[in-house]
Amino acid sequence: MVRMLIDELRFPSAYISIEKEILVGKLSKRFDLLVYDASHHPWMLIECKAPEVILTEKTAEQMLNYQQVVQAGYMIITNGNTAMGWEYHNGKIILMDKWPVWN
Repeated sequence: MVRMLIDELRFPSAYISIEKEILVGKLSKRFDLLVYDASHHPWMLIECKAPEVILTEKTAEQMLNYQQVVQAGYMIITNGNTAMGWEYHNGKIILMDKWPVWN
């Protein structure tokens, strides 16, 4: 996933954070990937699963728990074969039809 972000989508590697710890309520959790914007604000949260894991509502809920803390503009879940993404805008979550372009 990281290679795709850097090589194909041209996201700068310096703005990608991998497996960092955050507090979700009182629980210590780890997000998989977080891409920051040029102002170092959370821009895209990515939850990665193994290829054999089917992306379900439960997978999305895990990412949404992290999103409550991170507050990124975009959220992606992927198993390497399939990806689903949403944009968080004005308090609404909107299904994306394509990857956003890093600015």
